[in-house]
Amino acid sequence: MDTIICQVCGTTYHVTYPQCPVCGYAKPAEPKSPMYDSGNGGYQHVKGGRFSNENVRRRNEQRQAAAPYAPSPAPRQPATRQPAPRQAPARESKPSNKKGSNFILGIIAIILLAVLIISLAWFIVDIAIERLAGVKAPSITTNAPNQGAVLSANTTELVFTQPGEAAGIIPVITPEDLNAIFAFTVADESVATVDETGIVTAVGGGSTTVTITSGSLTCDVSVVCDFAAETAEPTEAPTEPTQKPVSTQLKISHTDVTIAVKETFLLQLRDSDKNAVDVEWVASQDGIVTIDGNKITGAKSGKVVTVSATVDGKTYKCTVRVK
Repeated sequence: MDTIICQVCGTTYHVTYPQCPVCGYAKPAEPKSPMYDSGNGGYQHVKGGRFSNENVRRRNEQRQAAAPYAPSPAPRQPATRQPAPRQAPARESKPSNKKGSNFILGIIAIILLAVLIISLAWFIVDIAIERLAGVKAPSITTNAPNQGAVLSANTTELVFTQPGEAAGIIPVITPEDLNAIFAFTVADESVATVDETGIVTAVGGGSTTVTITSGSLTCDVSVVCDFAAETAEPTEAPTEPTQKPVSTQLKISHTDVTIAVKETFLLQLRDSDKNAVDVEWVASQDGIVTIDGNKITGAKSGKVVTVSATVDGKTYKCTVRVK
């Protein structure tokens, strides 16, 4: 296709056009070099082409002079931008199996964590229940003795001749059980009373029974309060405050006793009528027991001492074991 390059603006157009459709410069009759300004209406071929001030002025003057003879240049068509080729929409990728796998693993991890928490909580609760079940209230009455044990007392009968007189009952378990706990009850408190340590005190005339309990074992001790000799008026004043009977007629109330620290029992020497004789008791070693009249109290555990009294040249002994 034959084209012409405008010498003023450099626009390429078809040879059939009479002039440049952009700047309106008339097509030359033959190709020639660009003309410089010499006063005859030519254009300068300068840098910038049609945009230089001098070329614009000369173009306008030439357009006005050639208007009656040459058709008006075709209006410049605005450049149209070719639409960009439409790209095919990207194909949607299928969901990756990796995402589903991560979701399943997360669910499994949550389930395992829940099972672990529940197991730990159950373990803690189980331990707490076992400890609470193992805590038992202390027994107020007795501890269960050893199987096949027998409960007895240091005496089977207590005799009192005056109100306020006291004596101790010492329970004994065979075979020995140092952890056993004993309870003492009296059937008739108008006759005698008993405390938690087994000390029986005479109150009024009559007879009653003191029951010793340790677990399922029981033992009874009879108590007799005979105050007749005290109430009867003497026919003759005694010549001595205390008339000691013959030593062969005396009998000691205890020969072997086991007591705890601070536990007390009454050690008596009695005549054939079961009357208490006033004697002085002496311990073979100091510091193991304390002696107050006929009241013996444990002072030091794990020791054995002999408490004795001598009447008319005969010595009566009792072995006291302090547990």
